[in-house]
Parts: sequence; structure tokens; C-alpha cells
Amino acid sequence: MQDAYITYRRFNDMALAQQTAQALTDNGIHNTIADGRKYFDVSFAQNSFAADINLKLLPQDFAKADLVLESLFAPALDEMDKDYYLYSFTDQELTDIIAKPDEWGDFDYQLAKQLLQQRGKVINDQDIKMMQFRRLNELAEPEHINDIWIVLGYAASIVGGIFGILTGFTGIIIGWALAWKKTLPDGQRVHAYNDQSRKHGKAMIIIGIAFFCYWFGMRIWFLSKLL
Repeated sequence: MQDAYITYRRFNDMALAQQTAQALTDNGIHNTIADGRKYFDVSFAQNSFAADINLKLLPQDFAKADLVLESLFAPALDEMDKDYYLYSFTDQELTDIIAKPDEWGDFDYQLAKQLLQQRGKVINDQDIKMMQFRRLNELAEPEHINDIWIVLGYAASIVGGIFGILTGFTGIIIGWALAWKKTLPDGQRVHAYNDQSRKHGKAMIIIGIAFFCYWFGMRIWFLSKLL
């Protein structure tokens, strides 16, 4: 069952992550926290290295969780100091926050809506859904990786095992990252890179494993000859 959970929000602060998790639990939303601060995340191409405490939910609960967080942050909006940086934003900048809540966080998203309303620039729910729908389509568009990473990935897959176990896995890790799926704000899982990049990634994994075994075997054979 735990395998069905995917990352909903990422945090730098464990206390904040636990507070948010408790709010979701109180509203009947099952969740789990994964502390990735002591692990290397192979999906480095999509994730922030700073925000590595992951609050995970079932994908079908994402929309319900959004509503819970809206009500959670609502009481704090009226108490925010007027020197908070969003107060200096233009109407267009605030609108961009509403279109991209995944980049700004739940509190800034709610405050941006309130500030626009106070300025007489009300954006209705239908317009918000349309902006966020376009945003999801942008995020779902697979990327094409720079050719230099393809070259480095293959090179690392072939020669990495010569220099030890850690470097031997470098090509495999790059390949795995290319074949990785990313999570959209609505819980969908989509490929991060296009078909060609994913094919390169899978090839790197196969080549990396094969050459790692080869070079490791050669090291064992060479050591056995010395002894």
C-alpha cells in the first residue's frame, strides 16, 4: 500500500511537514512522511535538493488535500504583516502565482488571491482552473536532455566501474533519472523526458550494469593473480 503513495508537498522543515500531515489526517486523508535528507534522490533532475522532506498521499486525495490546506492557511492571511513581499507584487505577478501554485506554496497562493480581490481584480474559479490546466499541460510536456548529459551518461556507464563502486553507478543513476517519472501537482505521474531521452536512459542502465560487472570481475581476477 505504501508504494501507492506519491509526493504531494516537499518541505525543508520537519515540524511544518508534520503539522501539515496532521491537518490532513484530521480530515481523513491518509498520508506518510519520507525524510530524504540522508539519501540521494535519483530523480535529481526534477526535485529540489533543499526541500527533501516529502509528504506523500494517494494520488486521488490530492484535490481534497488542496481544499484542506486552503482552510488551514485562511486564518493567517489577515494577520500577515504588510511588509510581506507579496504586497509589493503587481497584479500580473500575483496572477502568475495563482497560475503556478506548485512553485509558490499554499500560503502565497491564498494570499495572492486575497490581494487581487482587495484590489478589485477578482479571478473566478473557472478562470483559475483554466490557468492551472494550462500550467499542468506545460509541466506534463516531456523535456529533451542536453546532448552533453547523454555523452557523459554513456561514458560513465562504460568506464565508471574502473574507478570503483561509487563511480561505477554514475552512468546507471543518470540513466535511471532519464527514465524517471515526475509527479504533477494534481497527482498525475508522467515521463519527465521524451521518448528518445528515455531510450538513452534505459540503454545507459543496461550498459552500466554490464560494464560494472565486467570491470568488477576484472578487478577480482587481477587481484587474484597478485595473491
